[in-house]
Order: sequence, then structure tokens, then C-alpha cells
Amino acid sequence: MNENAFLLGRFLRVADEIHRLYCEVVRPNDRLPELCGSSLLSPMLESPLRTFNQLATRTTPYLKWARRFHGEEKSGLAHYWMRQWATIADSLHCLAWPERPSPEERAQIFLGYLSSFPKSENSETSTETTKSEGTLL
Repeated sequence: MNENAFLLGRFLRVADEIHRLYCEVVRPNDRLPELCGSSLLSPMLESPLRTFNQLATRTTPYLKWARRFHGEEKSGLAHYWMRQWATIADSLHCLAWPERPSPEERAQIFLGYLSSFPKSENSETSTETTKSEGTLL
């Protein structure tokens, strides 16, 4: 398995989870047509570096919110996803990213995006969120 390409996909997945949680807490009546991570999946398959530049801009408000979000319902979940993101970022920092992903690397990016996270730590995920997205975590 190409670990670095797989982690690129997981990084986008966590961006979606943080964005989704932000919307549930801050903008509960808004339905977004697309989350920031999934909107950048296709560009990530073409150019990871360029995509990370876009991702940095798009996720800034959600990062600021997650770091300030304490002592409320779902704050533990926000911190769980931030820890997941930090762990993936630490790993990506030490690895070489593909400039233009090969077909195998593209598959690994996609699989990373679809992969699950530990259920024991992720038990705070709301049932309605997973049902509305049609995914099981």
C-alpha cells in the first residue's frame, strides 16, 4: 500500500468531518451541497500540493472554531477529529507526496477518503449525521 497517498485521502475525510460538525453546531438549519474535503477529492487526485493550498484556505474558519469549541455538546467530537487530523498531518509531513499521482496512488487516495476510523473513539458521532450521509463509521 502507498501510505502517503492513502493518508492524503484520510486528511480530506477528516476535513469533511470537522466541516460537518461545524455546520451541525454553528449552522444547524443550513444544508450544504458539498463538504470541503469531498469537494477537493478530484483535485487531490491531480495535484496534492495545489489541493493542500486550497484546503488550507477553505478550512481555516473550521479550524479556528474547533480549537475554541470547549465544554459544550459535541466538543469532545471536535477534539477527537482535530487529534485525528494532527496525527495524519504529522505522518504526511515526514513523507514524500506524489507530484502527479499514478493510477495506483489515485486509488489509494480514494480508499483513504473512504476508510473508517476507530469505532471505540468515534462513538460520539451522531446517528443522524451518519444516516444523512449514508455512511457507517
